[in-house]
Amino acid sequence: MTIQDLVEFYTLETLAARLNRSEVGVRTRLRASGRIPKGRRNGQPGGYLVFPVAEIEALIERDPGLV
Repeated sequence: MTIQDLVEFYTLETLAARLNRSEVGVRTRLRASGRIPKGRRNGQPGGYLVFPVAEIEALIERDPGLV
């Protein structure tokens, strides 16, 4: 079992680290261009964006240029 098996969602910070990009680059370039899903709030007021790990890993597998 890897650490990714234990994590269900990436935060914007962890997603940026996974993709070797800045948070701004993820937010303004990848999300805006539609290369990654928009993400969703974690359900709490003032919550942070989360991205499903399985969906992101599938996108990386299809498009290795994301990393």
